[in-house]
Amino acid sequence: MKWKNLKSFACVKKTIGEGRNGRIEFRYYISSLLNDIDLISKAIRHHWSVENKLHWHLDVTFKQDKNTAINKNALLNLQIMKKLALACLKHTATIYDRSLHLIRFGIQLDFEKEIPRFFNILANF
Repeated sequence: MKWKNLKSFACVKKTIGEGRNGRIEFRYYISSLLNDIDLISKAIRHHWSVENKLHWHLDVTFKQDKNTAINKNALLNLQIMKKLALACLKHTATIYDRSLHLIRFGIQLDFEKEIPRFFNILANF
């Protein structure tokens, strides 16, 4: 059985915008959580919090919204590389003691010096 741990379904109604320009979206979820609306709501909010933080970092740190790649494979490969780079930057943030955007910018300014330092920091995690 493919979904043997399936315990509940959830539907979230989201209103986007107001007035004539407003629209309603429904998002459906399957879950292994028991039928507990408070717990399921908390899990859904946590999921979207993580998603929103990821997309915010991808846009601010890597300017993803300005990406003009048309080829779907190229776009997918860029997204994977950016997420990998973001994960690496997050591991080094405490050492550099700067924002992820400033770390990326600093590496870019002195690439030959910073890349070995960057990978050395990652190797010690």
